[in-house]
Amino acid sequence: KAANAALLTRLPDVGELFRERVPADPTALLQARKRVQSALASALSDEASAILSQPAPTPFAPDAAQSGERALRAAMIVLMGARQDPAANARLKLVFDDATNMTESLASLRALCQSDSPQKQAALEAFAHRWKDNPLVMDKWFAVQAGAGTCSDIERLIARKDFELTNPNRVRAVIGVFAMQNLSSFHAPDGLGYKLVTDMVEQIDAMNPALAARLMTAFEPWKSLEPRARGAAEASLKALRDKDLSKNASDIISRTLG
Repeated sequence: KAANAALLTRLPDVGELFRERVPADPTALLQARKRVQSALASALSDEASAILSQPAPTPFAPDAAQSGERALRAAMIVLMGARQDPAANARLKLVFDDATNMTESLASLRALCQSDSPQKQAALEAFAHRWKDNPLVMDKWFAVQAGAGTCSDIERLIARKDFELTNPNRVRAVIGVFAMQNLSSFHAPDGLGYKLVTDMVEQIDAMNPALAARLMTAFEPWKSLEPRARGAAEASLKALRDKDLSKNASDIISRTLG
């Protein structure tokens, strides 16, 4: 029952909505989705507060019942984050502080990353301090921010000492997540998202052509975009086509443009 209830609160993500709209405007789709999610969060605010006021199930058990309960709590965390108000952010920080499992810790961190609240920065710092010596968990920390951030946020992540172009997992967690999941920022009509990714692809291609080619697949739906973003995407693809790239990346670019 808990798992089914969690599914009932889930809205299609921007990537799913993107496929249903031609021409597609990811920024407008994200804003529309946020409005619907905010309305749902308001309607279920009492239920979310009641569910999250209960402690998370412990000790951890990988069974269906506890998995469903964790899923429901994570769904309520998402809804609380959609409210975008100081009281909700304060409550989310408490949930983050009290989290007894990675599902809840990441869900509350992801919800806080939808805002610019003081709690967001405090949670990011606490998570990084706790997991700084675990590269796989830190990949998740990078990915949470890349999935919700602006180009400036991605540039800040890339500038960190623990981001290395020679680490494929870290590249996928930042550049891959930004280009393939954070569609409103990647496909922003000013083209800054495209420039950021193509600049990174050019550097990565010299070290890992397969990874560079994989990142370039994020451009594949460019012809479905609204005119301004479509023009910026095409210009970026053509500029990269003229670079001396590996066969892997060049093939993807030629196929995408063709």
